[in-house]
Amino acid sequence: MTLPGPVLNIDDAQGSPWIWLDWTFHVLAFVLVCYHCLKTRREAASTLLWIFVAWTFPLLGPFAYLCFGIDRVPDKAFKKQVKDQKLLAERKAREDEALPLAYWQSVHETVAAEAPPGLGRDLDRSMNSLLPEYPLLGGNEIRPLVDGDEAYPAMLDAIRRARRHVHLQCFLVRNDHTGREFLDLLAEKARAGVAVRFMFDRFGSGYALLGGFFRKYRGIPNMQVSGWTQANPLKRQFQVNLRNHRKVLIADGREAFFGGINLHDDHRTTDGRPPIRDYHFSVRGPIIQELQYSFMRDWYFMTDEDPEELLTEVYFPHLPAVGQAMIRLVNSGPTFTEREVISDVFFMALTASHKQILVVTPYCAPSRDIVHALRAAALRGVDVRLVVPGENNHVYAGL
Repeated sequence: MTLPGPVLNIDDAQGSPWIWLDWTFHVLAFVLVCYHCLKTRREAASTLLWIFVAWTFPLLGPFAYLCFGIDRVPDKAFKKQVKDQKLLAERKAREDEALPLAYWQSVHETVAAEAPPGLGRDLDRSMNSLLPEYPLLGGNEIRPLVDGDEAYPAMLDAIRRARRHVHLQCFLVRNDHTGREFLDLLAEKARAGVAVRFMFDRFGSGYALLGGFFRKYRGIPNMQVSGWTQANPLKRQFQVNLRNHRKVLIADGREAFFGGINLHDDHRTTDGRPPIRDYHFSVRGPIIQELQYSFMRDWYFMTDEDPEELLTEVYFPHLPAVGQAMIRLVNSGPTFTEREVISDVFFMALTASHKQILVVTPYCAPSRDIVHALRAAALRGVDVRLVVPGENNHVYAGL
């Protein structure tokens, strides 16, 4: 009796040694992926998915796991956290020099605010414990800007008015009319003697980078250009998904913009085509000190520029109160503290809500805790509204 089973033609196999070699590499890579998945503490669904990918797609599957599946964030985040702590130590060491007048006193003492009684104060009390270095600041003015049609003109005007320095950080810049308009204006200001620091994400702005778009701006006096990346195959660093999505513009340390709008034509009305729906914010007041310091942290991490050059009164001028808005800066990022804090802030806001929750996001991929918090809020009678794109620009994010 013969049992059914796979049939291997020995002559064919002996005549094609590459088949054995391919299968050996495939099985070895698959075993290594399985070993690493099972050894690393991760969710069961993620483990099964990566094992399936590694077996189904020879070589490509294990390579994808190498790039995206291995959580190198703790190691990379530790390096970022060390840099952040070093810069913070330098800032505190300089409190007896220029910074206390410009930063520490004017921000953390003069305009530190207390939220009004009720939900705001309860939430603020919790955030004080999470963010002791970033207090709630009063005396600010904030203005929403819808789409690039509103944001770009205001941002360009702020750059034109700058007399001492301009700092711009963006995730996605394209070599199109919008990208050239901003970079050319920055170059013009640099040639006029304004200190310009420009940071872009090398992955998000990959097409412009590979096309040589940023190259012509690197040799301009007073203009420094840096690309954010933590992936370098020569150093066995494959974490291409550890990106920097911040979009911040600070002009003379007195006028700032932040939000979700990148620098490309899709964010503005072009040939009758409506822009991508997104939001930016214009701010004035003491909160700009915190935005400036956030930019300096990222800049220092990528460039190692001397902190004595970065932490000066030139970049942190005294800012009087200009409005009634109370704002607290909450940084997100790869460090353990930043990852935990941003999640805790969202969770606390959702669980403390009594009347209404409005969420607007282009990419909705909430954690289980956030989903449970939203569901619990709806069950206790809170009006929960979630606004997402009808048609997403990334198919996987719209599923």
